[in-house]
Amino acid sequence: MNKIIKYSLLLIVLVYVSSCKNDYEKMQEDRDTYNEMMAKAEESAQIDFITPEGLNFKMTEAEVVQFESKKRKLEGYIYRYHWSLGKNYVGGSFYPSYDDGKLCEYSISLDADESEMSNICDFLKSYLKKDYSFEELPYYSLLHKTYLFTKDNLAITLTYDINEIRITYENRPVSGPLEARRYAERQEQEKSSTSTSIHHADVKNNKWNGGVKQVEDYLKYTYLRDPDSYESIEWSEVKRKDDGYYVRHKYRAKNGFGGYVVTNQLFHLDFNGKVVDVKDLF
Repeated sequence: MNKIIKYSLLLIVLVYVSSCKNDYEKMQEDRDTYNEMMAKAEESAQIDFITPEGLNFKMTEAEVVQFESKKRKLEGYIYRYHWSLGKNYVGGSFYPSYDDGKLCEYSISLDADESEMSNICDFLKSYLKKDYSFEELPYYSLLHKTYLFTKDNLAITLTYDINEIRITYENRPVSGPLEARRYAERQEQEKSSTSTSIHHADVKNNKWNGGVKQVEDYLKYTYLRDPDSYESIEWSEVKRKDDGYYVRHKYRAKNGFGGYVVTNQLFHLDFNGKVVDVKDLF
């Protein structure tokens, strides 16, 4: 009887590991597809588009602020945005980004359930009309649905997460390099921080919440797109091995689309306390 139980448990573990591996491989395939589509859009000539909301990527910050004031209405104690995308939607956020004083990317959120995703996809297909690329990427993020449209230099990402649909429009030849510059700046800041404060570091869990300072600095200054959204959930005990230190950390933070995701990762640090490798755990 004990042997049967052991073999049954072993089979369950093997099936689970196989499933995790398949999901990881599918995630890598979806991320490769996403990166290839974004790279193609980034290399395209810049064509002027009027987005469904009525914005274009030549608008100045002052023009976008004026546009925003027309879409935003005070309802009770909070402001809500009203969008028309085939039908009327209400949302709680509008996030524009600028480069050289001109709009290059923006995101809107809609208070809508998952069933509206197909309606919005159909509306966007109608808006783009023809000669566009479209991919459904169910494994790009294991936490929410992702759809990607590209047409020339325009990239539109559509995601669903906890009763909220987020749509992001990018002028990819501008937003792509801007994203790369911001990442390089965070890396430079991290290098400056480590060069002055982390020599022969004592890598250990602090006694208050188990946190590891070097990992927290790495997340805030290098890794996360929105460091202010970072929330620690749990830490493993730091383990010292022949090639450095290892610690597992689960945390919550906003992704590139503004939605919160929970991430579980294994961090490898060298003996100077520098993070040299990060692995996602599933």
